[in-house]
Amino acid sequence: MKRMTEIAHDFLKPVLKKGAVCIDATLGQGSDTRFLLEYPVARVFAFDIQQDLIKKAKETIDDPRLILCPISHEYLDQVNDLSRNRQNVSAILFNFGYDPAKKEGIMTESESSLTAVIKAVSMLRLKGRMAVVFYPHEEGKIEKERITEELLKAAKEDILGCEMMEVSRPDHDSPSLLLLEKRHSSLLDTLSNPNGS
Repeated sequence: MKRMTEIAHDFLKPVLKKGAVCIDATLGQGSDTRFLLEYPVARVFAFDIQQDLIKKAKETIDDPRLILCPISHEYLDQVNDLSRNRQNVSAILFNFGYDPAKKEGIMTESESSLTAVIKAVSMLRLKGRMAVVFYPHEEGKIEKERITEELLKAAKEDILGCEMMEVSRPDHDSPSLLLLEKRHSSLLDTLSNPNGS
């Protein structure tokens, strides 16, 4: 059976065309960034607040198309080169969770994660795709609930096409995957102001 990250990668492949702008919103050990760079994309913006992971990526990923952003993904709209590509991003990956290599257990937080996802989807071009992987740690369960609720609202209004995938394993909780394709350009306003106020 394929891992959730492999399914996420398969979903994004059709939009990883020449000139595409991509976001890896959760750099971590860099596996998603490396995947995106296997394709003829123009730019990959990779975000992480952990300076050692940014440094490691600088040392191990030698590609001029990679732009490392040592800030929280909730501020992705403040990166100049990225804000100029607003509504022109083809692929976005969020791999929520924690870095198993880190002893202190640094993990993403639901509030900043929700903000980041809303901003990220507003940057997607029409027919752009996003894959979001959730993990079953305590904060991950909250992230999944809050983010899924917001994005499914947009799906009901035909702004996004959404599909949720989960793997059932009897011995422990398993990761979940949310796959999205943008159908309309006014997502940010819809999510930020669901009542039009």
